[in-house]
Amino acid sequence: MQRIDFFELDRPIQERFVASAQGTAPPIPLAFRRSFLPRPVLGWSAVAVTFALGAVALASAGYGDVRSSFALQPSSVIAGYVLLGAFGLYATLRAIAAGLEAQAIPFPAAVYLFPSGVIDTRGKQLVVRPIGEIRHVNVGNRSVSVRFSDGVGFTFPVPNRARAEEIERAVGEYRTRLAGESGPVSVRDLAALDPLKDNGFSNPFSPPEPMRRPRPRFRLLAPAVAIVGGIAFGYGFFLARNALAEDALYRAARAENTLAGYREYVARGGNRSEITDILLPRAELAEAAAKKSLPALQAFASGRESSPIWPEIEAALRASLLAELQAAEREGTRSALRAFQERYGTHPLVADALERAIQAHRARVLAQFAKEAKPHAEVLEFFRRLLAYTDQHGPRVEIRFRRVLGSSVERTEKQLKKSRLFAGEASLPAQYFDAEDSEPREKRVIDALLTRLSRVFPEDVLKLEPAPALPESEADAKVTVPTLLVTHQTEMKGVYMSQKPRAAYTGISVIFEVSFRIPNDPQPYELRTSVWQVPSTRAVRNGTSFAEIYAEIADDAFTKLTDRTLGALAPGLR
Repeated sequence: MQRIDFFELDRPIQERFVASAQGTAPPIPLAFRRSFLPRPVLGWSAVAVTFALGAVALASAGYGDVRSSFALQPSSVIAGYVLLGAFGLYATLRAIAAGLEAQAIPFPAAVYLFPSGVIDTRGKQLVVRPIGEIRHVNVGNRSVSVRFSDGVGFTFPVPNRARAEEIERAVGEYRTRLAGESGPVSVRDLAALDPLKDNGFSNPFSPPEPMRRPRPRFRLLAPAVAIVGGIAFGYGFFLARNALAEDALYRAARAENTLAGYREYVARGGNRSEITDILLPRAELAEAAAKKSLPALQAFASGRESSPIWPEIEAALRASLLAELQAAEREGTRSALRAFQERYGTHPLVADALERAIQAHRARVLAQFAKEAKPHAEVLEFFRRLLAYTDQHGPRVEIRFRRVLGSSVERTEKQLKKSRLFAGEASLPAQYFDAEDSEPREKRVIDALLTRLSRVFPEDVLKLEPAPALPESEADAKVTVPTLLVTHQTEMKGVYMSQKPRAAYTGISVIFEVSFRIPNDPQPYELRTSVWQVPSTRAVRNGTSFAEIYAEIADDAFTKLTDRTLGALAPGLR
C-alpha cells in the first residue's frame, strides 16, 4: 500500500490521472465505486451531529418534568449550550469546507480498480494498492469484490455477472503481466497500465505548475465564526428551550392538577398567573379546607384579600365559620357562643349569623325564665334588656347593699336614755343594726337570690356576685355593671317599757328599696317595701337579751325582704 498526495505530483501525471479517472484517456478503470460523500465531509458531519445530539440531550434533561430541578434550566447552562453550539458549528463549517474542497478536486471521490491496482481517492491522499497484492477476486451477479493480502477488501458494482467475470479474468491477466511472469515489463507498458506513471507526454497548452489543493477562504474564519455563532446559538437555544419547557411544564402541571404539582411548577420557575394566582391558591385552599381547621383556613386567608380567588376563600371561610358556630350552638350554652364570639365574632362573614344565634339563645333563656319564674310583664321586659346587655358585655351582675340608719335612731335612743326604766348601754338598739350585724343577713338574702335565679339563669348567662356595700352617701351612684342594689334604712319609733324585767324598748321599722340597674339604661326595676315590728312581749318577759330581741326583728325583716323580692322578680320560683 502506498499513499500519494495528488497535489505533489507533476502536472502531466495529474492531468493523466484526472483523464483516466474520468474515463477519457487510458488506462480506463476496470470498475469504480463512487463515494456519496468524501470521508472528511462524513467525519466532520458526524462530529457536528454528535454535538447537536449533545445539545438536544442537554435540552431534554428535565423537560416537562415538574419534579425535576432542570425543568426550567438555570442560566449557568447557557455555557454548555455555547460550547456545544460553537463546536457543532465549527464541525459544520469544516464539513462544508471539506465538501467544497471535494467539489473543487478535478476527479470524483471514489475507489477505482485500474489494471495496475486499486486507487482510493476518498481521503486527502490517494491510497494505492498494487494489483499484485490481490489475493482473491469474488464474482457476484451485479458486483465484483477484491481482497488484498492485508485483509482489506473492496466491492465494485457491475451491470451483470458477465462483466464481473470479465473483470476477474482481466485482474488475473494484469497481475500475471505486472509480476513479470510473461516477460519483462517495460516502462512504456507499465505507464499504459498505471495512471500514476508518467508516459512521457505533456500537454503543451497546460500550465507548467502542478494543480494546487483548493482551500475555501471561510475555513480560516471558521473558529471566529464558531465562537460568535456558538454564543448566539447558546443564548438563543437556551431561551427557546426554556420557553418551550415552560409550556410543557405548565401542561404537565395542569394534567396532574395537584397541589404538589402546582407547587413544583412554581418552584421550578414557572410564573403563569393562571397557576400562581388561581390554580395554586385554589389547591392550597382545598388543602386547608380539607383539614377542617378554622385556624388553618384563617392563616391561609390572611393577606389574600386582593387574590383573584378571594370570593372562593370567603365562601370557604364562611362555611367553616358557620360550621364552628353551629357546633357552638349545639352545645346550647352561652359560654360556647361567647367563646366563638371572642375568637371570631369580629369577622364580618358571620357577624349576622352570630347575632342571630345569640338572640335565639337569649330568647330560649327568656322563654325558660317566663315559663318557670312566671314574672310580671315589666319584670320580663327588664330581664330582656338585662340579657341583651350581658350578651354584649358579659354575664357579671353585682349585688350590693347600702346601709342607712335613719334620723329617728338618735332621737329614739335619747328618749330611751331618759326613761326611768333605761337598762343601760346594752339596751340601745342602734348597735344591733351596724355593718357587723347586717352582713350575715345580707349574705342570706344573696344566697337565696343566687339559689333561686340560678335555676333559670345559668352562670354563663347571669353571674350574680356579691360586691362591697355602698356608703350611705352614694345613693345615686352610677353603675358600670348591672347591679342589684338593696338599700335598707332602719328607723325607730316609740318607747315600750317593762316593769319586770325592768327595761325600755323601741319599735323597729326597716325600709327596703330594691333597685335593679343596667348601665346607661334609664329604666331600672325598683321595689319598695318595709317591715314594722315591736319587741315581743313574751320575749321581754322571758328575759331574752336585747341583742337577741333586736336580732330577731332584723332577721325577720330581711326574710320578708327575700320573700317579697323573689315574689316580685320570680314568683314561680318561691
